[in-house]
Amino acid sequence: MKPNKFIYFIATFSFIIAVLLSCIDFWAFNDVFYAHEFKQNDTAKTIGISDEELVLVTEHLLGYIKDQHDDLTITATINDQEREVFNDKEKLHMIDVKNLYKNTMLARNIAFVIFILGFIINRFADVQMIYSCYKKVLAIFLGIVAAISFYALLDFANFWVNFHYLFFSNDLFFLDPNKDILIQIVPERFFFDLVTVIIISFVFVLGLAFYGLKKGAENQ
Repeated sequence: MKPNKFIYFIATFSFIIAVLLSCIDFWAFNDVFYAHEFKQNDTAKTIGISDEELVLVTEHLLGYIKDQHDDLTITATINDQEREVFNDKEKLHMIDVKNLYKNTMLARNIAFVIFILGFIINRFADVQMIYSCYKKVLAIFLGIVAAISFYALLDFANFWVNFHYLFFSNDLFFLDPNKDILIQIVPERFFFDLVTVIIISFVFVLGLAFYGLKKGAENQ
């Protein structure tokens, strides 16, 4: 059967989506990244919590998002007082975040399946055609990434608020950095760095795929 170019377009599009969502998943739960950010932002001192308890609270928070904990009920010593870490508003917002994560990972998995099925259907028959399709889809995505990156660099605060408006149906994400522990753990600076490493790793992986396909097309 002759390879279908449209199927390759769908497969490469799905591959890029899957890579992006995988990069988000990797960095959003990366212990080394959190340790670096906590040290850089002096997070424990800002909150008034010990480094050890900050790590435990963060592990519980991330575990909750991944459905490893039933709730966000956790206590810690903050400013020399034993208290529950997260208030009701923070907990409600994290329910939204948890649901968004589940849907994101579902979309990632579906994209991977479509990508694999597309290449199975076409039997990986024409590397030059794959390379041609990938170049075109990649150019579109890189243009979008460049526009988003420029927007984020120009006004990250506005970018981040609009991101939340896009994916959340309420304003629970508006937290007070003076009293809400959640936003103290992951302040705006944290998210700026997170978006940065996600974009860099995303472009890097896509670049490796481009290089591999180019070499394969040249040798076919």
